Amino acid sequence: MSMTPQALVEAVATSLTMPDSRVKNYDRQLMEAGLRTKKGHGRGSAIMTMRDAAMLVIAIMSADEVNHAAVNAAHLSDFPHRELEGTNNLAPLIKITGRKPHDFKKFGSAIEAMMTHFAGTADASLDDEYHITFEATLMAGIPIWATIEIHRGSRRHEIEFLKEIPADFPVGGLQVKRAVAWLALSYIAKRVAGVAA
Repeated sequence: MSMTPQALVEAVATSLTMPDSRVKNYDRQLMEAGLRTKKGHGRGSAIMTMRDAAMLVIAIMSADEVNHAAVNAAHLSDFPHRELEGTNNLAPLIKITGRKPHDFKKFGSAIEAMMTHFAGTADASLDDEYHITFEATLMAGIPIWATIEIHRGSRRHEIEFLKEIPADFPVGGLQVKRAVAWLALSYIAKRVAGVAA
């Protein structure tokens, strides 16, 4: 089953317990900026992809103000993986197969790859073994850091994504963390893939 932009908005709103109208405003910002598939209306409407779904979630994570959604989402999705000594590769941690290492080099492509994985995974079997959280930290309304945390049994793995902060960036002030649990992404991914969620 093909997913329309309105159906994607409804799935994201349900999953993140947000008003449809607010999610639709984020989606409109992405469409107008060319950051999601765009085509006519009604029967000629665009068919939403996993990348469109990932970008909409990233937009919501990255901006408190809807009018900053497109710029912040483009910025956050491009955050590179920060490779630290002892950092585990994401794919083996959750047994993702069929993806290339570069799929996990940026925050946006990592979320898209994981959503694609979730669409084909039984939630109950994953839930027994893992708990995964996707988190963005904002300062002065701008994303400065993102993480994917994987709790597997008693072990915790944190995959970091960030860009260098400009020297003139206002340090200090309120930091806001916005997190999305993997079950929410799994629900959205299954809807996009046409799998019962």
